[in-house]
Amino acid sequence: MKVHQLRYLSVVASEGSIRAAARALGVTQATVTQGLRELEAHAQVALLTRHGGGVSLTPAGLDLVAHAQRVLSQLRQAEDTLARHRDSATPQRLSIGITPWVAQTLMPRTVPVFRQSLPHVQLEMFDGLSALAYPRLREGSLDLMIGRIASDTTMQGLQALPLCSYEMTVTARRGHPHENASSIIELLEDDWILNFTPGEQATLMDNLFSQHGVAPPLHHVHLAHSASLMLTMVQRTDMLTFALGLWWKPMASGTPWRPCSSRNASALTKSAFCGAPTKPQAPQPHASSSYF
Repeated sequence: MKVHQLRYLSVVASEGSIRAAARALGVTQATVTQGLRELEAHAQVALLTRHGGGVSLTPAGLDLVAHAQRVLSQLRQAEDTLARHRDSATPQRLSIGITPWVAQTLMPRTVPVFRQSLPHVQLEMFDGLSALAYPRLREGSLDLMIGRIASDTTMQGLQALPLCSYEMTVTARRGHPHENASSIIELLEDDWILNFTPGEQATLMDNLFSQHGVAPPLHHVHLAHSASLMLTMVQRTDMLTFALGLWWKPMASGTPWRPCSSRNASALTKSAFCGAPTKPQAPQPHASSSYF
């Protein structure tokens, strides 16, 4: 018995006819028919019964196709193993865009696992706002980005694989004068330092203020284009921010701020219709990128 003969038998069993099997295999009907005849001659028993609607397997054919499917599965696994050995000799590069919160929450947990599974892949990581990564995804200089799922307009030409959901909280330094505040109204006179792109400001203001029935105190809202700068200002001043809840420790009072909003995080790649190849995806995290 030959591998191609077993493959023909397996596909005929799944497709129900020689014509459909030939189409699925990308060969002619005559090629499939000849291969099956040779297989029956070797087996010295009928494997197929031909009828007007196609073909059906005989009891012997049913027994053999079960073995054939196991053999073909083992061969695929062997080919995958050999491919990994071939790939290990040729380093590959995976370019990933990561938002600041991903860099500080997801990546330290994920990279060691990734490296253990795919040691031949060299990672190239770019840290920055989601808005900066979208154009690079579309042009192909990034293979994927781990970040939040944006609006349909922003996501045009991209596809997303949801990884997790997470909560955003109002955050302050330990010992902040308003650390025991229970309402956003109590924080309207405080200065805020936030990290967002121009297209995200309206949604962010709604999540923080408008949905709670108060007008955004825009004269108290400041923009930081760097997440590390924003964190430093929050830690060393009385400024407030809106951050990934799981990233922060509870404040001195022992009671964390009540979450104000929840988000979905995802791995983003170029859409299939744009012709981007599928790349390895990060495993599901406990926390991922935030609004920033």
